[in-house]
Amino acid sequence: MWHYQTKKYVTIRDWRLGVLHLLLQLFIILYIFGYTILYQASHLKSYAIDGNVMLTPTMARVDQECSILENASCAKQAEVSKLTYCSEAKEPDAYYQDSGLLRNCIQYSGSHLSTTQGQVSIPLCIELSQQKRVCHEPATCNSFTESWETIPGSQDASRCNYTAGVEEMSILFDHRYWVSQQMGVHGAAADIQGHVITNDNITVPIPWELHERLEPFPSLHGSDLTFGGGDSMNLEDLLKLAGTSLDKPILKNFTSHAWTHSNASLRWAGGILEVTIRYTNEDKWDFFGTAKTQYYMSANLVNLGVWDQQTKMTGSTRELYNTGPLVIQARVVGRHYAFSLSHLLIVLSSSVALLAMATTATDYLMTSILQNRDIYSTMKYQVSPKLDEVSQSDGELVGLHSYSVLEETAKGSTRIKEEALLPILMKMEQRLNSLDGFDHEMGLDDEKLHYADIQKRFDTSHSRRTSLRKHVQSEGLQPSRDSFSI
Repeated sequence: MWHYQTKKYVTIRDWRLGVLHLLLQLFIILYIFGYTILYQASHLKSYAIDGNVMLTPTMARVDQECSILENASCAKQAEVSKLTYCSEAKEPDAYYQDSGLLRNCIQYSGSHLSTTQGQVSIPLCIELSQQKRVCHEPATCNSFTESWETIPGSQDASRCNYTAGVEEMSILFDHRYWVSQQMGVHGAAADIQGHVITNDNITVPIPWELHERLEPFPSLHGSDLTFGGGDSMNLEDLLKLAGTSLDKPILKNFTSHAWTHSNASLRWAGGILEVTIRYTNEDKWDFFGTAKTQYYMSANLVNLGVWDQQTKMTGSTRELYNTGPLVIQARVVGRHYAFSLSHLLIVLSSSVALLAMATTATDYLMTSILQNRDIYSTMKYQVSPKLDEVSQSDGELVGLHSYSVLEETAKGSTRIKEEALLPILMKMEQRLNSLDGFDHEMGLDDEKLHYADIQKRFDTSHSRRTSLRKHVQSEGLQPSRDSFSI
């Protein structure tokens, strides 16, 4: 139980183990320098990227685009009779009709739309009701004694009006980036090649020419805008980028037991769409970090069932608008990679530890799997005699007794007896086996090996040798020198 383990270095003269160890070291070196440093460029130091993005919704006209925020009346009127989700449609969609989701459609007037830094809210479904102020105590009519009541016939709580043609609304993403930890590293989207990443992890480059129609996002193109340049795509393609659509049933987006209309669509319920613009100059085989910065845009539908409420006061009455909007939230993230000698040295010093795995793997194969594993184990894991008992003089430990007999013989004071010679030789063989492992079953592993154990092994070998000699003599054969060796 109480023992101490220390390292022992053994040079094993076996070319197979030497080649195996060198191959493992070569593989690890190729992995560190070839794959990790040269190919992956993992030695480059990374810095966080910050940025801004502005969202501008626009509606198409016949000859140009107009900003709804500046002039709502410039929007092109949608043909309601061709919109299959509208109750006015000539050929309504079977899904909307069967699920009871057909609604009246209204032309978009530009109201109920709100935009802030990196966010825009687009109304998909608008429910309007009119309310009047009622004073319960006319003598003292104030905000504490009055309330608002819905005018009868002005509201249908279970219905709302869809925004006609809202899927054709274009969203302009105007964005730029900078690296706060490295002065001078910044850029705008107008000078950078951008890409979109689909819901299936397919990367598609963003075309800059307006006449280019790139499937599956025909409305996607780059734009040279006021702030930093960016990208434009309509709402239909933006939702397609997220792997959904306005008319996709909720149960195919999320599973929720809170909906009274379990088959409702995103157009009816509203939701939150998160758009991520990731800038990076990460590239393969870029040792010094000089690759050009590019950006990648992706979208993800993160929530459903968003409702907003707005009011419009007109004297003693007010109009109450309950809208189910699609809230688009955009953000700029990313990492910038640059060469750093100190970071390279840190990566190299950390990778040196991997070289020790070559020795560990070789030791495991050598002592557990290869053909001569018992011999290798004996040479590697040597067990010493019980050195704490060296001071004992009971004469029972074979090693101490053998040493004293040889010492007396060397001085000429005594002569080795025949019955003591063979145990001494066998003890020497036992000690040699503990070093070279040729007879791994007869080593110093047994800490309490006594004369009786060695004598028993010797008697067995002597009996076998005597029987073999008698057999050879009876057959009239000439025995060889090795036939009777111990």
